[in-house]
Amino acid sequence: MEFVVNGHFGTGADELLDELYSMSVRVSEVLDQLGYSESMVRYRCEATERLDRLLNRHRTDYLGITIGSKQEGYCCPFESDRDVMFIHETVVCRLQEDGTSSLPDTLTEFIMDNEYCNPGYYRLELIRKAKEEDSNLVVNIISCVKVLQQSIRDNFLPYYMIPDRNLLRGRINLTQRHHLIAKLDMLIQEGPLVIMRCPKVRLALQMPSAELIKQGRWRDKLEKLWVEMWNMWWAYCLPGIEVEEMFRQAGRSHSFINVWQEMNDLTLVRLLLTSKASASSSCSHRCKVFFDFNTLYKITDHESEKNVKHSSTLE
Repeated sequence: MEFVVNGHFGTGADELLDELYSMSVRVSEVLDQLGYSESMVRYRCEATERLDRLLNRHRTDYLGITIGSKQEGYCCPFESDRDVMFIHETVVCRLQEDGTSSLPDTLTEFIMDNEYCNPGYYRLELIRKAKEEDSNLVVNIISCVKVLQQSIRDNFLPYYMIPDRNLLRGRINLTQRHHLIAKLDMLIQEGPLVIMRCPKVRLALQMPSAELIKQGRWRDKLEKLWVEMWNMWWAYCLPGIEVEEMFRQAGRSHSFINVWQEMNDLTLVRLLLTSKASASSSCSHRCKVFFDFNTLYKITDHESEKNVKHSSTLE
């Protein structure tokens, strides 16, 4: 496409509009293949809800609910951490402006500091969802950047859940403000081509559509296998259990091992196909070592041990 190869658009208004729409649609197609399709977002949301149910099944006086980008399904497994909101039956949290309330002595009450503390998240009922069109994607990106720039100029960025809270209060000084405004102005001047600053999107835009779709299917399948295996592993999480014991129990499950082997085979084939013929033998050896089941334990041990200990402590 011209905007990818030459880095500029046509000069006529109609030609510019056509190329802008064409670019938006193409970028949207690319994002679908990079793991951000509607079906993958929906799959992640459902998988996260299943994981929450698994982890909550042995809890009595509190519940843990995944929030943020993980709960919304907008990030891949290793793109962001997992934020959890714990809801305790004996704890109440309110805003300062809510005023005083009469509560029984069995409840503990907190007041939230809107300005300097993270306000937490709340479950909201969706009344109306704005219509999104693929042809408006790059236009919306620039619009968001402009809104952010104006908020920095005004030094006021309202929090969408608590409008009176200013997310910028005490966060940036005058020098930083001028620097951010200038940086954002540079991005705005780039216009729709600012999307090319994303390395994965830039490379994917230059790939043939057929190859991109093929790789996208492989990527989605691999992620689903990983998420399925991850949720199966957490099914062995019991109060006080150690990480090593969870791996031992999972290693005795035919279902868990079958998913693990399918993911292993899928990855090995991919690596071998993309390796040079002269290095295929050594690559095969490295792959087998990396995807050994014991190595999986070593890779996930650090994060999993923290989660298990945290869960056990709260139990």
